[in-house]
Amino acid sequence: MILALAALLGSALACPTLDESVDSAVVHALAADAAAADNDFVTAEEALGCAPVTAAQAARYFVVRGGAAEFVEPGSGARLFASARAVDPKVWEDRLGGELKARWSNAAVEGSGSLTLDTNRDGGWIDGVHVVDWPARTGAGWHVVQVVSIDGSTVLYGRSVNLPAGEDALVQTGLAESAASEVHAVPATPRRPLVSPAWLIASGVAAVVGGGLAAGARVQSDHMSGYGTEETLNAAWQREQGFAYGAYAAWGVAGVMGGLSFVLR
Repeated sequence: MILALAALLGSALACPTLDESVDSAVVHALAADAAAADNDFVTAEEALGCAPVTAAQAARYFVVRGGAAEFVEPGSGARLFASARAVDPKVWEDRLGGELKARWSNAAVEGSGSLTLDTNRDGGWIDGVHVVDWPARTGAGWHVVQVVSIDGSTVLYGRSVNLPAGEDALVQTGLAESAASEVHAVPATPRRPLVSPAWLIASGVAAVVGGGLAAGARVQSDHMSGYGTEETLNAAWQREQGFAYGAYAAWGVAGVMGGLSFVLR
């Protein structure tokens, strides 16, 4: 039962995949279920924030969104078709049919604009391509914008944006200025050890000596009742005092060295 619940929880928390969401949208669009297709596109947008997207994936996403829009209202998907062709003109979804393919073939981007991120530019990607120079000048229309960690393992932000012609659009990711680089921040110089090994070892030795002396004092005290004369008893008391004073001194040294191990690291 526990394993089953864990599996269900893991499935619920797993990120959706863009390809599966787009495939589902094709099925629903062909079935004239516009509401279900719209839900698929919502899931697809969530997927953009889960994994890096290639240019081909971005183009196919726009093709299918354009096709679904065309089924509802002819001509409404032209901008999406044009954006898809600008990203990758080789990508088409055959299930959408020949009529929509003809509209897609004639679609073209009109005008250009620029995109600006509100976060560190080094992690910015547009339509599966890493962009170094921001603001990024690009064609007007739809684009997939992502912020990806330096090694490409983590998507910090992802969504599709519709860039109007002639505008400089700000993509508000909500990430910190250095979010992209902080994921893989590496110290410029090696950090010094938290504790100096030499001082720490000396502290440990002093503590062990103190413990040994304390144990000696304890043994000495336990055997005092066995001394028969006052002279031998006084000698035993002196030895016990010596053990005790030595233990106090050793532990004091251990404490000082322990403190120095942090101060002189």
